Amino acid sequence: MIIVKPSALAKKALGLIIQRVEEKGVRLVSIKTSLLDVHSIEKKLLEEKEEKNKQELINAKKIPCVLIIIQGKSSV
Repeated sequence: MIIVKPSALAKKALGLIIQRVEEKGVRLVSIKTSLLDVHSIEKKLLEEKEEKNKQELINAKKIPCVLIIIQGKSSV
């Protein structure tokens, strides 16, 4: 599963992300917009060094994101 964070959505990079995934020969199974509970991904947000507003996201109850389910040989 790929989680596209708000910063990537703000940069309008979703199309580029999907394109790169498809170029690797991975099949997109499902795409869904969602509000994720920050506590479930807090560790990942803390590891993210480039996220300028990560503390703001951690303080929020839920954050908007796009979830992409993938399938293929090179997917992990």
